Amino acid sequence: MSDPQRRHDVGIKKPQKQTLTYDIIKKLPKAELHLHLDGSLRVETIIELAKEQGVKLPSFDPSVLKSMVVVSSESTSLVEYLKSFDITLSVLQKTYALTRAMFEVCEDCHKDGIRYVEVRFSPILHIQEGMALSSAMEAICEGGRLAESRLGIVARIIVCGMRQMDPSITAKLAEICWRYREKGVVAFDLAGPEEGFSSKMHKEAFDIVRSKHISCTLHSGEAAGFHSIIDSIRYCGATRLGHGARLTESPTLMLYVRDQNITIESCVTSNIQTGAVSSLSAHPLPIFFHAGINVVPCTDNRTVSNVTLSNEYDLITRSFGFSVEEIVKLIDNGFRSTFAENSFRNRLRVESLQQCMTILHSEGFDMSGMDIPYYRKLGLEISPEIPRLPYWGGHDNPKITKEIIRLLPKSDLHCRLDGSIRIETLWKEFQLEKSNIKLKLPEFKEMKDLRNFMENCGKDSDHLSLCRQLMSTLQQTRLQVERSFVDIIEQAVDHGVTYIEMMFRPDSHISEDLPTREDVVQLLVNLKNQFQLEKKIRIGLVVYSHVERDDPIVFLRNAEISLKFRPDGICGYGMLGGEIPVESLKYFSATFDFIRQHHINLVMSSWNSQHHVVSCLELGAHRISGAFSVHNDPLLVSTLASRNVPIELGMTPMMEELFSQVRTFAGNPIRLYVDNDLVVNICSFHQCLAPMDRVEALFQIVEECQFSIAELLKLLQHGFCHNFQDENSRNEMAAESWENSMKILEPLGFKYFCRKYWKPQ
Repeated sequence: MSDPQRRHDVGIKKPQKQTLTYDIIKKLPKAELHLHLDGSLRVETIIELAKEQGVKLPSFDPSVLKSMVVVSSESTSLVEYLKSFDITLSVLQKTYALTRAMFEVCEDCHKDGIRYVEVRFSPILHIQEGMALSSAMEAICEGGRLAESRLGIVARIIVCGMRQMDPSITAKLAEICWRYREKGVVAFDLAGPEEGFSSKMHKEAFDIVRSKHISCTLHSGEAAGFHSIIDSIRYCGATRLGHGARLTESPTLMLYVRDQNITIESCVTSNIQTGAVSSLSAHPLPIFFHAGINVVPCTDNRTVSNVTLSNEYDLITRSFGFSVEEIVKLIDNGFRSTFAENSFRNRLRVESLQQCMTILHSEGFDMSGMDIPYYRKLGLEISPEIPRLPYWGGHDNPKITKEIIRLLPKSDLHCRLDGSIRIETLWKEFQLEKSNIKLKLPEFKEMKDLRNFMENCGKDSDHLSLCRQLMSTLQQTRLQVERSFVDIIEQAVDHGVTYIEMMFRPDSHISEDLPTREDVVQLLVNLKNQFQLEKKIRIGLVVYSHVERDDPIVFLRNAEISLKFRPDGICGYGMLGGEIPVESLKYFSATFDFIRQHHINLVMSSWNSQHHVVSCLELGAHRISGAFSVHNDPLLVSTLASRNVPIELGMTPMMEELFSQVRTFAGNPIRLYVDNDLVVNICSFHQCLAPMDRVEALFQIVEECQFSIAELLKLLQHGFCHNFQDENSRNEMAAESWENSMKILEPLGFKYFCRKYWKPQ
């Protein structure tokens, strides 16, 4: 495993003549992702609301009341910190008060340079005087709409459950949460005391919101240790973590959070005040950042902590020595991690990056050292030295040919060991073993007979099964497996593949020569290590179990083997060959628990049912193989895109059958997926059964989808950015593949490699 403390560079930090001051930071566009409504109410508003409602306050003098609401500098505990909320909540029991509070919080954010804000609140805390939960929701949503209409800020809402309350109440809040998604609600949270109130107690609530495609963030690792973070991820599906200060207690968990792109909402000032960290110098934000974790500065409670988001960025700059390039990266982390719809989120990122560059350029900063390859993941080009990029919509590149596709660096994230050797190699193996083969096969007089038999199995399940049995029969000895491995790797190199994940089922190769699953795995690990150096290709190995051929016990054993050999290069585990029926999932619970417990990368097949895709995500799948039906559910498409869930697709007979209707309006169905911002990985699967090789299949996709070179490069980058290696390795491969692509394309006359976003003057 890689070092979690490894520095995450953002480019060359140029010596600057200017200092990044608070005033400049305030001008920069920012996103606020962790902000509590009841902790950010203006003191003056508290007094006015109290007078209107007849609420008795400890004092009506603004300065005195402020000293009671704002936590003291000596505060070092969460219990003391939360006392202030008794005052603010006392005046937030009327609908009009909630609307006003929401609007004013957004207004204060707008004045601080915040362009996007997610305000969180718990409706259950505002019904002390009989207000209905739905009335509280309507009031907050109305305040958000007012802010967007009057101020131009983007305001979204996160509904909070409370750990200390009965799980049935949390479930009610989850039910009302998803019903307001069309009025600005984007996520569900769990706040309140961590110690003694594990998030897994509220699993039902998170099952509800996740089944409705609502995102999840949880307060974790603030007042409890790293096990609280594990529960939030494992049982609740958190893709963001509130605070997460105790994550440093587990280097292994840090790696997992980094590699799965789970965001840390880091509230520096608040964490000191609540005692989550002992001091400013002990705060883990710089550790997270330099380890490559997606960390975002937040305020938590503007009023109670007496802080603004610009204050927090200024504090980080001065106290942790962050450069201007690193501050821009932190700002981008904020927009990148919003719970907004994916295409809108990308638009926000583009706008914020352009605005940052324009402002900093005008202030005299030299931004030419920014790490441009980092931003190419988004499919855009940022020019640090030019405040505004030209719009080049009419410019043309040369035609993309099959030979160009062959030359470009590619990845293949699903290549089956038992289905990917060349026909020529298969024919040689067949000639050597045909007297020992017991299968009922047609007569193969020449190699072309075998080729026709293998490539024309189509959707005939019996024919396909016979093809697979033949391939497996010819991979039973060490020498046979070795020859197959070499052939597959050589073929991949010839196709321009620079990273490949080879899927193999240990049980398919058990024989007298390879008597145990461990023997099979060790052989492939040895071959990987040998040929990775010789063939100049990176290789990942993925153990898989077959849904139709393996029982739940075998599934668990193979998962255990994946963990055992992880240090040797086993990078993931697959549940392939079909969909596990929903009613049968309970028999595989031990395997899913084991995978989640040990943070094993998981890929699952999901073919015909969009409901099964949802189940895969809930069970912890990091990649979906197939997902042929998701286009029938636009909401699910949006969820997959927002969460950057990779989907494995290829020009297979099954895809052709299930996408026949889509072809009538999209040409090639992959076009539909790409246009909806899904992370598509083009895979070979069973190369031996395909009438086209990788290059031919990709060329057909480019032709039918009418991809530009920019779109093709973005598609090819997906495999390097979303494989089962660690984050540092992925970044390294992505940068290397881009650099090598430029070396190939520029001499051929290609000039425009990224999507340029048009911006009004």
